[in-house]
This record gives sequence, C-alpha cells and structure tokens, in this order.
Amino acid sequence: MIVAMPPVDESVIVVREEERGFAAAGHLVNAIPFWGFIFLMGLWLFFKERSREVVFHIQQAIVFQMIFLGLGVFALALELLFRVVSVVHPGMGAFFSKANVFFLMAAYSAYACVCVWGAVWTWMGRPFLYPHIGRRVLEGNLAKR
Repeated sequence: MIVAMPPVDESVIVVREEERGFAAAGHLVNAIPFWGFIFLMGLWLFFKERSREVVFHIQQAIVFQMIFLGLGVFALALELLFRVVSVVHPGMGAFFSKANVFFLMAAYSAYACVCVWGAVWTWMGRPFLYPHIGRRVLEGNLAKR
C-alpha cells in the first residue's frame, strides 16, 4: 500500500538575502555543543515573529544538536561503564575507553562538518536540509499552521 504524503511548502528552505547571515550563523554556531544551543535559542526568540525561513533553519539546527548531545550522553554512560570494567580488567577497560573517545571524536568531526556545510550552503542561498532531520522539521512546521 502506498501512502501519499501531503504536499510540502519548501519555500522556507531558501532564506532571503538580507537574512542569510543569521541563518548561516545559526548553522555555524551549531558546531559548538551546548553553547551553540544557547545562541540558537536566542536567535529563535529574536526571529520567532519576523522570519519563518530563519526560524526553520534554527529549528533544524536545534534538533540536530539535541541528537548530538544525546550521543554525547550515551558516550558518557559508556565511559562510566568502561571505568567499571577497568577495575576488573585494566587493559580491556583502557582499550574500550580509548575506542569510545575515538568514535566520539569521529562523530563530532562529522557533526561539525555538516554544520559548516549547512552554514556555507545557506550563506550562498542554496537550499539546505540536515540529513534525515530537515524534512521532518519541515513537515512538523507545516502541521502546526
């Protein structure tokens, strides 16, 4: 069975030229975990009633950062588990701890690259959606209207 999706107004994806700097700054500061979230909330409050395009990009960035912060909490929980393992078997705990840090740094590098990519594309006036997130945020925005 094929389910037809309702049409989505994609006009909010491309930001007007005079607001591109704010949307691009939102994507760029998103690369800074937690502090970027605080800046994004300030931008969202400022543009809430002024520009639905900037708000859309800010909402995407907030959701993307929340997912990354969730990954960070998961990595912290694993690190605590590996500390317990290191009491029983120091070599195994140290190996898993280093692997955990390596994978978290690799994930952060990919995360930061996507944020910078979003900032550059938004600054150039091209449409930008975060992978697997942008479309859902777009559909969620239209469901409220």
